[in-house]
Amino acid sequence: PSGRNWWLEAINARQAWDYSDYFSTVNIGVVDSGFDTNHEELEGKIVFPTFLHKMCNIPDLHGTHVAGIIAAKHNNGVGISGICDNSKLIGVDWYPYLIPLWNTELAIYFGLSNCVKSGAKVVNFSLGTSSSSEGVYMSAMDESITPAAVSYMMASLLSKGYDFVAVQSAGNGDVNGDPIDSRQNGHFANINENNINTGSYEIEPEEIMERILIVGAVDNAGK
Repeated sequence: PSGRNWWLEAINARQAWDYSDYFSTVNIGVVDSGFDTNHEELEGKIVFPTFLHKMCNIPDLHGTHVAGIIAAKHNNGVGISGICDNSKLIGVDWYPYLIPLWNTELAIYFGLSNCVKSGAKVVNFSLGTSSSSEGVYMSAMDESITPAAVSYMMASLLSKGYDFVAVQSAGNGDVNGDPIDSRQNGHFANINENNINTGSYEIEPEEIMERILIVGAVDNAGK
């Protein structure tokens, strides 16, 4: 497809919109930098798990951009149309930079739980930590500790009856702009059968793996 909306056509968004009434029942969590809740494309669409999360939200371009791709208002004559424009977004700001001693890793870790417990069936993590890496080096934190912690959180939620999908971006490449394996992006992207940790919960590794989607990007070959 060509034109400014080629990306919508490439993922068959127009056909999906025939079922948009069903989307309204699917709450979507967005764990990202802060959100502009007064943006004309997002006004009234974003809620927060708790009052504290609302107070910690500091509007940022990245979080607002991601939220818009997901759920910007449809056919309002402004900007773009979000993929799931009828859905409610549950936002968690992973980096309110004005708050001292904030731990972004913990915010991401608990962001999944915060969103799922607040009713999210899909939780989006547009993480790009691989851009700080060079080559194929992975720290012990990325290789085992973080995946073990994240999978343990998922197992805990599944054991309590929550049903959800975690979606993470594949990454931004390395510091030289070269593509690298999505495992380099850590978190959900590097969870595998060898580093899954379900603790004492009776959850099979497959139940964790089947609820993780790692999403890459494509360019328009025509341009």
